[in-house]
Amino acid sequence: MKKSIGQIRALYPMPLTVLGVQNSKHVNWVNITHSGIVGENQLMVSLRKKRYTNEFIGKGDFLSINLIDRNLLSKADYVGMVSGKTLNKSDIFNYYIHDKINAPIITESPLSIVCKIIDIYETENHYQYILDI
Repeated sequence: MKKSIGQIRALYPMPLTVLGVQNSKHVNWVNITHSGIVGENQLMVSLRKKRYTNEFIGKGDFLSINLIDRNLLSKADYVGMVSGKTLNKSDIFNYYIHDKINAPIITESPLSIVCKIIDIYETENHYQYILDI
């Protein structure tokens, strides 16, 4: 039997993902609530404007999107609740930096996608990042 969950702004169930970025100082992680497929080789992620992670990324930069399984759930929850502005989150996950681009990838993630930011759209409360895989 189907159950109505009412009018919502996303598809459910939504996989939990953690976005990884790196600047000249360190790696930062944040869990992503809103993400989706835009085209054959493109994705979109949405971050609230107040997120510190926005200071790390711009058009032309690279990032990773890492699917999270049960084993990484508590760490993913933690990086979503704690700001990188007050705590260096570099060492929360075991990771490596992709050899050709500046994107940290979680070693234990069952699936990681490396993306290049090709466009950024601003809405009232969010930045929408359009990504090439």
